[in-house]
Amino acid sequence: MNEQPPNFEPIQEAEHVIGLTLKGHIFPRQQVNEETLANYVRLQLKTSGVVTVRVLEAGSLEFSFINNNDCLIALEGGPWFYRLSWILLEEWSDSQTSTIEKV
Repeated sequence: MNEQPPNFEPIQEAEHVIGLTLKGHIFPRQQVNEETLANYVRLQLKTSGVVTVRVLEAGSLEFSFINNNDCLIALEGGPWFYRLSWILLEEWSDSQTSTIEKV
């Protein structure tokens, strides 16, 4: 059986979500509670909406916002600190995003 590779195409909704998501690191590295860090970021940045934080592999963090303005404030308004550590933020680049299969 000769299987064909799946047909991948960009999904507009996924691109929108990625645009509202920042990659982050805490330096020096420390363990964090996702909910506590999300609440801290929301209060410090005075965001108008919910902030979601996920701990990824190798100590990376994912910060998701519900609107573009909050995302821009986080990206451009720093420097940000959490428990005596820097919060380093950057936009996701094409090399960091996963291909999403349209089902």
